[in-house]
Amino acid sequence: LYTFIILLYSLFSINLLAAIQPPNAKAIPGGLALLPLPEAKTMPLSATWENQQAIIFEDEDQWYALFAIPLTQESGTHKAKINYPSSINETILFDITDKTYPAQYIEIANNNFVSPSPETQQRISTEHKHLSKVYETKSEQEAQTFNFIPPAEGRFSGLFGLRRFFNQQERNPHSGLDIAAPENSIAIAGAKGVVLDVGDYFYTGNTVVIDHGSQLHSIYCHFNEVLVEPGQIVKADTPIGTIGATGRATGPHLHWTVRLNNIRIDPAMLLENPPPI
Repeated sequence: LYTFIILLYSLFSINLLAAIQPPNAKAIPGGLALLPLPEAKTMPLSATWENQQAIIFEDEDQWYALFAIPLTQESGTHKAKINYPSSINETILFDITDKTYPAQYIEIANNNFVSPSPETQQRISTEHKHLSKVYETKSEQEAQTFNFIPPAEGRFSGLFGLRRFFNQQERNPHSGLDIAAPENSIAIAGAKGVVLDVGDYFYTGNTVVIDHGSQLHSIYCHFNEVLVEPGQIVKADTPIGTIGATGRATGPHLHWTVRLNNIRIDPAMLLENPPPI
């Protein structure tokens, strides 16, 4: 199936190195490091940091390297290595600023979502293995944009990175951006891409994963109904599902996650008018 999906990319392929507007990047844990590269007569071959390959693109005659910063990354000064065709390697220093994310306390009526039973743990493990393979998918398609439109109309009800406590028990930080919206209202794709995966998962309920190229994935969760299927090409405003509360959710909303190089980043950095970061 994935081979078939990847072949579809040829239908809308655009070279990554065309002019692309940079995202609203902030070099914080869970953010993006956007590094202007030194002037060179030739484009950079690659840029690496912490074993991560950068997305390299040009905007207004300036080359950039874009890295995802894990939520667990320590602040401080870091080094990125830039490689050019001339075999000349350069090092760029950049700073990651610390950020303290606030805590959020949520009461869940179904305790199985807080302390899963052995049977549920087996389901979670199986789903985790499947989704890990999905997020590791590397298509030949290049990213075409870092600027997304909001995937639903509503207020931002849960920001990325919140330290979460379910029934007073600490769990993983909030991995995305929540948008509260009326039940069964329409959610849309945030940018052009190919639907990579559709499934009903324990924590995220009815879920859609879209591949935008260059290992940039967006994930949309808790749908009542999914309106797309794997392999489908979507535009930035294609309806993909109806807002619901499937999976671990206390009410109707869209949980929107973005992964770059299989690292979860704050989706707000891809919006033109983001909530406070």
